Amino acid sequence: MIRTVSTRDQLELAKIMGCVSRHAARQAGERAHAVDEVRRAARGRADLLGQAAGTYRAQTLSGDRAFWYSDVATRLCVDAGADVDVARRATAAAAVLVQPRRRGPAGGPTP
Repeated sequence: MIRTVSTRDQLELAKIMGCVSRHAARQAGERAHAVDEVRRAARGRADLLGQAAGTYRAQTLSGDRAFWYSDVATRLCVDAGADVDVARRATAAAAVLVQPRRRGPAGGPTP
């Protein structure tokens, strides 16, 4: 179960995940610079880095190709100092949210 997160924390988490996604999607920049920028975006919030890492990990485990950068993003969060216990809990909670939708025969809703 995901803990209740304040609006302020949700905004901080969105900022962190934006920074991580930008660097993960590039995959070409200097890794040390990317980790440093993610660390600065988190402003010492290992818990929010853990939340982001868990969300990205759940995306990776979903098998959805749209989340191709998620494995790199997870590693960036961890390297930037994510709380791995929070990440583990967040992975389990986020996995429910990122499960591929079941589709019917023509790609529509299941009967």
